[in-house]
Amino acid sequence: MKENAKPKKTTLLNLTEAGHLLGYQNATVIKNLIGQGHLKTYMIPDSTRILVSKEEVQGLIKPVIKTPKKDDSKK
Repeated sequence: MKENAKPKKTTLLNLTEAGHLLGYQNATVIKNLIGQGHLKTYMIPDSTRILVSKEEVQGLIKPVIKTPKKDDSKK
């Protein structure tokens, strides 16, 4: 590592913020993703709040590729 290289800063979100980022109204889905091992959790000293990495949450977002439907009306 270079001597002048700065450590990468990680933006942390609480579970509700992470849920909103994915389009959900609450943290239930985020808790499920943590339980399934898709997200790592972080805690700040002297706090009981569970946090997740914004970058990891954004990494879960995948594009949807639409496939054309077969037109069965042309028989």
